Amino acid sequence: MGKLGGEVNTHKTLGELKTASWDVCYSRKDVCSGGRKMRTNRASAGAGHKSCKDTLPNPLIAEYERRNKRNTITYSLQPVSNANLKWKDLLFVKRNAYCEKLSKLQERSFGVPRVANWHLFDGYGFEDTLREMMKLEYIYEGYGDVFVDYSWERALSIDNEIYPEWVLEFFSTLYFDKDVDRTNLMKEKCIRFRLCEHEHILTLPEIVVVLGLFTEEEVEHRLFEVYFGKLEVDDKQVASRERCQKRDLWMMSALEESRGVNLAWIIVDHLYKYAPRTKENSVICAGHYVTKIASYLGYCMDDEIKKFSEPIDYEYWTSKMLADELDEENTCLKKETGIPT
Repeated sequence: MGKLGGEVNTHKTLGELKTASWDVCYSRKDVCSGGRKMRTNRASAGAGHKSCKDTLPNPLIAEYERRNKRNTITYSLQPVSNANLKWKDLLFVKRNAYCEKLSKLQERSFGVPRVANWHLFDGYGFEDTLREMMKLEYIYEGYGDVFVDYSWERALSIDNEIYPEWVLEFFSTLYFDKDVDRTNLMKEKCIRFRLCEHEHILTLPEIVVVLGLFTEEEVEHRLFEVYFGKLEVDDKQVASRERCQKRDLWMMSALEESRGVNLAWIIVDHLYKYAPRTKENSVICAGHYVTKIASYLGYCMDDEIKKFSEPIDYEYWTSKMLADELDEENTCLKKETGIPT
């Protein structure tokens, strides 16, 4: 995994993005892909999760109020034209909390995600092997039934473009409760964010469907709850002095030993903790996940897309990248693949 994932060091700030030709932009059907059934699901999900009123306390706002007891927090916000980033309908405290985070994100660059290239893998002759390695089967003797987990393959295949305004709105309002009761992950609401001026509060099983890691039918499978509860959600199992490699080592060992990991937890934790980091020279990564979420929730429409700056496209893994990662002789990669780099 390690270097195969990650973000390309080609990025832009929001200020550098030019006005798009929207007819051309929206003609990319894969940005808002999904058949009739998926569109129906998105509509139902939107109806169930959209809310401009709070139904649960927002820890993000509570933390802001705690830090701002003496009204000492200040921020310098760049002008925004997109209504989604103005939060006019919100109370003063909540708007300030979001604006503070937005001000820290506005000058960050946007990383370009790399997406799995299955045609490339097929050219090397290990596509089927890779798919099989990432597939996990859970057999429950009590039912004599099998549940198959394809979430690794699906996560690596997410290939949505990045819309900067969506990314900024999402990360300015995102909260993930890592202290959620792990024995009740099926029902506990632990993920909160705003998109297109709507508040969303989701459980992990809901976010796995939104991200496309599992289908609704798979989540309704009688073994899913048992399987989901057994998935590993952190990297404490691997002792490593290399802090930056600890999670990579854990995930690699989980794959090699066919142990299930909760990818939904890992992705959301990454989005909340690492993706919008505000350190100098850092980039906002994983924006394609935000587009995936917005698309499922039914926001990827002409009227909404026209409000945005020019989208940032993803990039596929290349044969040159694989050549750097894998030993051709030991991994039986073909010396002449005929695949362009």
